[in-house]
Amino acid sequence: MAAAIQQRKSTGEVSGRGFFRNPTCRLKSPAIGLRPPVGLRRPGASACADARHSVPKNPVCSGVTVCKSHVVDPMKKKVFPLGLLLLFTLLGEVTPRLLIGPNVKTFRGEQRAFASSAWKEARYFFSGSAEPLFWTAMQVQDVREQIDTDGQRCYEADVLAYTLFGLPWSSVLVTSCNGGSTVRQKWGLASLVIGTPSEK
Repeated sequence: MAAAIQQRKSTGEVSGRGFFRNPTCRLKSPAIGLRPPVGLRRPGASACADARHSVPKNPVCSGVTVCKSHVVDPMKKKVFPLGLLLLFTLLGEVTPRLLIGPNVKTFRGEQRAFASSAWKEARYFFSGSAEPLFWTAMQVQDVREQIDTDGQRCYEADVLAYTLFGLPWSSVLVTSCNGGSTVRQKWGLASLVIGTPSEK
């Protein structure tokens, strides 16, 4: 009996129980993709040889080191949201400029001339301080004929300003009556940011 056990040790054969004492032997065989049968090996091969050949080349599976491809670069986490934010802002800036026009051509005669003048006056009005950073498009909403205190014919127009994504920013009333004036109206988000209307 002792001679049989010694012969099995010299040939490298061990019991199924001893074979699985080495945890690396639980890995799948790279040759056939299956776990090696308990207690069975190639003739003349030792348990350590089977364990060495069964360890995969990927260091992630060894539990010791981590592949660089599995490490997420922290810079990529910051760049991706920043890129989305810039793209979102760019769309919000371009969309109103393409979809909202001056609307001057919808008027006729003297009303068209005043609508063009009112649009330019409103542009000059909104160009003060930091407001050009907010509005993206303007449109003449309406032109009305009036009579001033001297009995002269005059015009007034409502010009609307829009901000990102076409959201309402502010509105001004441009008039040529009684010497002319441009007055901000209570409309849009500017009333929350700037406050009370002002005249210019």
